[in-house]
Amino acid sequence: MTARRPYRHLGFFFLGLLALVLAGFTPRIPDTPFFGYLGRAPDFAGVPAAVHFHALVCVAWFALLIVQPFLIEAGRPRVHRWLGWASIALVVLFAGSVGWLQWRRFSPGLLFDPAFFVAFYALALLYRRRFFRHAAFVVAAALMVAQPGLARLGIHLAGGFAGVIYTMIALYLAVIVFWLHARFAYGRPLLRSPFLVVLAMFMLDHALTFAVG
Repeated sequence: MTARRPYRHLGFFFLGLLALVLAGFTPRIPDTPFFGYLGRAPDFAGVPAAVHFHALVCVAWFALLIVQPFLIEAGRPRVHRWLGWASIALVVLFAGSVGWLQWRRFSPGLLFDPAFFVAFYALALLYRRRFFRHAAFVVAAALMVAQPGLARLGIHLAGGFAGVIYTMIALYLAVIVFWLHARFAYGRPLLRSPFLVVLAMFMLDHALTFAVG
């Protein structure tokens, strides 16, 4: 019997994450800068071109994440690797667009998110030949990109600062679930797991954001 490939269904996780992000960017949230991007459809009146560009790059990033695990499962590693290297341009565009928007429209403290995203992505490239570490940092990069949309969804559902705290807790729990799943499903080391690094980096990102905020 052929052993099942680890994380073969990871694309579905990324698809669900994208759905939550889109939900977070749909409603307008009163008394906040969050104007509800998708809620402005179909005419998107008053939405700057830079925001459209950022949204397009974000969706392209998630589309890439969704496709990549299925390419491996389908036995297309060469296409997977080619798209992986091509994603460098996408990451540069994404990090640049989110950095510019957050600097101009919100707070310099929010620039930590794109910085940590690039760090996770760089680690995923660095460990591209070490499957479990590569997968861990790809998941981390996905969660970091999803964080603003998830926070908006949390604020919409729970209201105010509580929504932000619930989002942070949800992110930590997601990382912990991946950490434990790697241990018990795949026999990976518990205390030398890359997910512990991911958890620490998320905590540092949040601490710096609140400190500089």
